[in-house]
Amino acid sequence: QEAGKTFELAFGSLHGKSTQNNLYNSACSWSLAGNNDKTFLYLQKIIDGDMIDGWNDPIEFYQLLNKDSDFNNIKTDPRWKILTNGAKRNQESFQKNIRKDLAERIKILGKS
Repeated sequence: QEAGKTFELAFGSLHGKSTQNNLYNSACSWSLAGNNDKTFLYLQKIIDGDMIDGWNDPIEFYQLLNKDSDFNNIKTDPRWKILTNGAKRNQESFQKNIRKDLAERIKILGKS
């Protein structure tokens, strides 16, 4: 709970915004503290794109969301399905815009 409160103080100095990573970690803190409403609030900010531009990765977010045990306690909440559906839509939209030819070249260069 203290970690969640500290994140909120930091977000306040940025007019309620932060990076995907900080919003995610805040949601983890609130989930572990048992505050489902705040957990969903910060996860929804990521899905809505209500954050500071930076390393915003919808693919990574969707994968983390589904495997992170910090959220086990909220997976029976009806909001969970709505949230994960939104994250999946963001991932699919993001993937449509990836230039596959360029991604393949980068992948090949990374192996050499």
